[in-house]
Amino acid sequence: MKFTLLIVIIAALFAVVLGIRPTPPRRCDYKCPKPDVNVCATNGICNNEFPSQCQLEKYNCLFPQKTFKQIDDYKCAEKSLPQCTLGDL
Repeated sequence: MKFTLLIVIIAALFAVVLGIRPTPPRRCDYKCPKPDVNVCATNGICNNEFPSQCQLEKYNCLFPQKTFKQIDDYKCAEKSLPQCTLGDL
């Protein structure tokens, strides 16, 4: 236990001496305010309702290979495409 603590302290000192800084948070790591108005969106395969515009933008930032675009709310209600499952997200 003492040895592990010593290693951590030595590593921290080297980081300070060498000017190594911790990596900054990802640009997508931001907090959205409380859910607002649901936003209907599609990825072309399925539709999903996000709790807010902020949540949609955050999802697209975190998963750029699976982006969703906002569509008219009635399209989620009429089921023009199936609702997304957790596996789709």
